[in-house]
Amino acid sequence: TVRVNDVHSGLSPLPQGFDGSGVAVGIIDTGVDLTHPDLQDSSGNTRIKHLWDQRKPVAANTPLAYGYGQEWNSSEIDAGLASGSDDVQGFGHGTHVTGITAGDGSAINKNKGIAPGADIIEVAFDFNNSTDPTYIDAVDYIFNKAQLLGKPCVINASLGDYYGSHDGYDLQSQMISTLLNQQAGRA
Repeated sequence: TVRVNDVHSGLSPLPQGFDGSGVAVGIIDTGVDLTHPDLQDSSGNTRIKHLWDQRKPVAANTPLAYGYGQEWNSSEIDAGLASGSDDVQGFGHGTHVTGITAGDGSAINKNKGIAPGADIIEVAFDFNNSTDPTYIDAVDYIFNKAQLLGKPCVINASLGDYYGSHDGYDLQSQMISTLLNQQAGRA
């Protein structure tokens, strides 16, 4: 059992409660339902600080460092500019994972995620892109955005597989290790 409620309330031997406040969580998955109440604050504004949808065509808001997809910040999400980015293609998997990670439980007033106080950085992964280093780019994007927020960062990628050797010596593993080791506070 995870005992997340005990962690949130600071049950002994913890010195205090922990809810992810002061931390950024990065999610690499199938996208996210931007209207889900668990991912909004009490005023109805998004808790997602940055969203990069790798599946979208090149446009004015394509992140220059990567050259594909489209990105939005929280103000642009709240203004409805990212409404074409969703989790329909993933049948809600990315929303489910984001909720487990950082949902605040407000949809039905129970079942908070592990870090409901955390800021969220989301990458809608393009499973069909075989020409760009999409997975490494997603990790790099999230860590860069967390650094801009001035927060430590934990990334969850529930992608199933990245087809590497899983021995820590393939290029993707080495690149991820390099990104993790560039700065303290990354997991």
